Amino acid sequence: MEVEESPVEVCLDRRLAIRDAIITFNPPTCGSAECGNYEKCTPAGLVAGDRCKVIESGQVVQCPERLELVQAWLLRAASPQEA
Repeated sequence: MEVEESPVEVCLDRRLAIRDAIITFNPPTCGSAECGNYEKCTPAGLVAGDRCKVIESGQVVQCPERLELVQAWLLRAASPQEA
């Protein structure tokens, strides 16, 4: 039996939010835990450097730091060691 991960909803730099692209996830750099987007900017289950596939991108996110972010769903991609 194989377990599949679910996509993770994130706030992502709009330049990286290209459907089916394989990216290296790096959370936005503001680090403001009081921001309403913080949980999506630093989602549980992903860490900086994870290789991910962009499953879908959505609406523009209003960022208090004026970062150009969009809502996106990522799926961790297998690293070469896991393949």
